[in-house]
Amino acid sequence: MDAVQALILGIVQGLAEWLPVSSSGHLVILQEVWGLDVPVLFDVLLHVATALVVLVFLRKEVAEIFRSLARFMRRWRAGEKASVVLKEEDGAMTAWLIVIGTIPTAMIGFVLWRWTKPLFHSLTVVAIGLIITGVVLSLTYAVRKRDGRPLGTAGALAVGVAQGIALIPGISRSGTTISTGLMLGAERVRVAKYSFLLAVPAILGAAMAGALDAGSGSLNVDVLSLTIALVSAAVSAFLALRLLFAIISRARFYAFAPYCLAVGIALLIGVVL
Repeated sequence: MDAVQALILGIVQGLAEWLPVSSSGHLVILQEVWGLDVPVLFDVLLHVATALVVLVFLRKEVAEIFRSLARFMRRWRAGEKASVVLKEEDGAMTAWLIVIGTIPTAMIGFVLWRWTKPLFHSLTVVAIGLIITGVVLSLTYAVRKRDGRPLGTAGALAVGVAQGIALIPGISRSGTTISTGLMLGAERVRVAKYSFLLAVPAILGAAMAGALDAGSGSLNVDVLSLTIALVSAAVSAFLALRLLFAIISRARFYAFAPYCLAVGIALLIGVVL
């Protein structure tokens, strides 16, 4: 892997991780086109970099979650009912919903992890996954004008299931989770923030599993290329988040559907022919 390839891989990872176009799908396409066998540890580091960007981008929300959790603990220890305090502490409720959403994601990931590994070398799977993503994104057009409401525990479970299914390459994590929340009637910007915060434990968990799976395997990437990849991934991820929130605030999440459908169909035709 040379520096130019590392730069492109980093940019693609950063953009596609948060935009609803499937980072895993695009990385599979690039690897197959270039004939690269990207080291697992390299992929792990890219994912960790993009996950940390979310914590920086949503730093105010993250800080409020911790402050709210501290207030929750004080009130709960003082004898107030946990259910009552949660309703009044928005940050603590968000933390609770992240825990709830992470449970089905972890269960699905545990079951599918070994089974899906071979799929990361299949352009056919990526093509079908992108088409599915495009269809799901298209469905959000019908709910673009709905008034938003709190997600709730049941909604968090549904979003967590969607995140687990997105382990399949080509199916966008952000696309399926945010679309699920929108179709459940959740407020647009809030469900997007929830989706990204929910992604952090999922990405770090997958990264840990990938690192353990790689064992003592070599990173096999020079320091310059690795640095270029990580910096480009972080910068492009930050820009992708800004772009996505601008689009979501205008109720145009479905705008990514044509791209996913076009790439998926073109890729499927190319594989068949």
